[in-house]
Amino acid sequence: MKVLYPGTFDPVTNGHIDIIKRAQKLFDWENVIVGISMNSDKQTVFDSVEREGLIARCFDNIKIHAYEGLTVNYCKNYGIDAIIRGVRNQLDFEYEFPMAAVNRDMSGIETVLVMANPAISVVSSSMVKAIVKNRGLVYKFVPKHVQEALEERLSYE
Repeated sequence: MKVLYPGTFDPVTNGHIDIIKRAQKLFDWENVIVGISMNSDKQTVFDSVEREGLIARCFDNIKIHAYEGLTVNYCKNYGIDAIIRGVRNQLDFEYEFPMAAVNRDMSGIETVLVMANPAISVVSSSMVKAIVKNRGLVYKFVPKHVQEALEERLSYE
């Protein structure tokens, strides 16, 4: 079974990395694709190539693809059977549950919800960026190379 873990990953956080590692154990690493969603409505700090590089540095073996458009269309076009989504809290669940139902109705693609590790479930990419913009430390929330890239990009805005 091939699965896609889609997201903006701007930047990748330890929470994302944890979900990817757990998905790789559940589905074998070669069956897990990290999908970098290129949403033109979102202002990103890093372009898709930079985000891919930041993610790739976290893993020995990983498949990463950037894509545009509906996630279910990408899945159908590339023979992906299911979408992996991390759930940090009730708000995430309330968003993901109807999205999973719509995706299944539109395409037959199933969604697998993976509960976030409670120790790192409060962090989000937006929160990490806000902390760095205010010269705070995010070493507990992202890998060192991601922190350095963020500091270089955001610290002196």
